[in-house]
Amino acid sequence: MKYLFFILTVFLVSCAPTVNPTQLSLKSPCLGSTLYSKINRNASGLRFLSIEERPGGEYTPYIRLNDLRPMFSTKSVTCVTGELGKINKNLGERCLPNPLIYREKTVNGGDFVLTGVGNVLTLGGLAGPKGKPLGVGRYSYTSFFDYENYQKDIMALDQVADSCQLISLYDEKKKSFQSQISHYKSDKDSISIKLVVDDRSGFYSGSGEEFLPKINITTNDINNFSALNISDSTENNYLNRLEIAIEDFLDTEKRKFYYNVKCQNGMLNGFNYQFDCKDRIDAGMFTDSYLAKVKIYSKKFTKCIPDYYFSDKNISGNINRHQFNIENNTEFFVTVESLSIYYRDTIFTSKDVFLELPPNSQKNNLYLSFFEELLNFAQFSNLIKDDAENTFVNFGVAIKYKIINENIEKTLFQNKKFRLIDLLQ
Repeated sequence: MKYLFFILTVFLVSCAPTVNPTQLSLKSPCLGSTLYSKINRNASGLRFLSIEERPGGEYTPYIRLNDLRPMFSTKSVTCVTGELGKINKNLGERCLPNPLIYREKTVNGGDFVLTGVGNVLTLGGLAGPKGKPLGVGRYSYTSFFDYENYQKDIMALDQVADSCQLISLYDEKKKSFQSQISHYKSDKDSISIKLVVDDRSGFYSGSGEEFLPKINITTNDINNFSALNISDSTENNYLNRLEIAIEDFLDTEKRKFYYNVKCQNGMLNGFNYQFDCKDRIDAGMFTDSYLAKVKIYSKKFTKCIPDYYFSDKNISGNINRHQFNIENNTEFFVTVESLSIYYRDTIFTSKDVFLELPPNSQKNNLYLSFFEELLNFAQFSNLIKDDAENTFVNFGVAIKYKIINENIEKTLFQNKKFRLIDLLQ
């Protein structure tokens, strides 16, 4: 039986009609883009269903328009069933009769050919070829590509729908649309922005130029031709139907020919601001400048500390937003035991200070444990100029010190009110 299987398989393959690959190109290649079409086959013949830049898979009904070559598999295939219980497992698109990909010729009219026999069984009426009971064995047949009918159908279709004309129309329309897309994208860079500043804080005096990068203008993603569906109609005017498909596509895509505008609100250089701007610009409508308004509501100020000088007959010094300096003006040693800064209604104290100052000496850039805390406290987040001019800030210094030879604790205390506007940097 093994030999019978081998002989039959060889016989079947040798009887398969061969197709010369050069025969599959049924016309001289059209100039232009390489394009493909999905086809439909019915009683009236073949129909083009699409114009596409990529074909479908190996077993889907696509042809190449340029030379009418089929894109689906045309190889002859020997199809073998599996063992009992696995029958039809290996039957695929190439093995089943499929008129769309011209799988219509099979040995013995598509019957199974017995190639291996075991015990013959009948399973619930499940029958094998021609009603024979299924055997515990293998069956095979060969599936061929029907070149003759393919050639007849495709040439008849090309007579009423010249594929070269379809390619030419597709390329012409695509080139024109690509040019429009190119202009649309390049014109974005020529849009000028006119920015009107509405300063409500009282602190801004610029032209608004620094706010321009906060206005972002972008283009839309415009789809180009890649796959167009052609209506499946009995009408043979494919050029007209393709043009309708292109116009339908363009009608959708041309609606995207506008520019998106996103204005980013927030804070810039301490200014709290908000834009008043339209969120789109229609293409071709920007001969005048795009107008946007930025409203500045307030400004944030930090480190609002005066350059403050203090003194008594023994010690003196100054404090500002950068450092604290102190000087001994006596001819004796002086020790500083405690130091406090008054800011508005809050007192910042450093009790662990022990600083010894020699006679007639000074310490610059003295470290204060609370200095960073003071700087963080001395800020105003939403300030307008009118408020700054009418707000007063209490600021002062208290220092507890001792002159060594006197062994008496002394206190320097000074306090002063400042207009807030004078403390702003």
